[in-house]
Amino acid sequence: VSHAVAQTSKIPVLVVRPKQQAAAMHPIRVLYAYDGSTGSSAALATAKQLSWPSDAQVVALTVVEALTAGEIPDWLMKKARDADAEAMASHWEREFEDDKRQARDQLADVMHKQTPPFAAAEIVCAAGHAAEQIIKLVAERNIDVVLLGSHGKGMLSRLLVGSTSSKVLNQAACSVLIARGT
Repeated sequence: VSHAVAQTSKIPVLVVRPKQQAAAMHPIRVLYAYDGSTGSSAALATAKQLSWPSDAQVVALTVVEALTAGEIPDWLMKKARDADAEAMASHWEREFEDDKRQARDQLADVMHKQTPPFAAAEIVCAAGHAAEQIIKLVAERNIDVVLLGSHGKGMLSRLLVGSTSSKVLNQAACSVLIARGT
């Protein structure tokens, strides 16, 4: 039911999951997933309307798609390449590092303009697929609530491409707030 409501609602939806016993002992941990979309901006705007404890810990995450589909094996990395292939690989790597730096700087600028507790957010820039990186960070940091936007893609697009918000809602072991961009 929560999945259907979150996917069709025109207003933000908060799906609340109970905290585990051990989680009740630490300050609330919030993960804000930023991708520059109107949906992620709407998620932050919605979260700012809520009351947060003064000791809330916020992590702001942006994810840059990886250059490769997965890990490159060591043996392939060590394989000799001709000068042209080496130059191209080096160029792609520099471009990727620049993309990560720009994404991190953009997120830091957005968070710097916020009010507490969001202004004090730890900025994290990860490489890979957004949903996987969000779910990984939820587990690693014992996150209590994820804030993210939805692009509002149609059913066919979700089937072909997949939906980050759907994957996070289905797989994260914490509460999830999803806001749709306009």
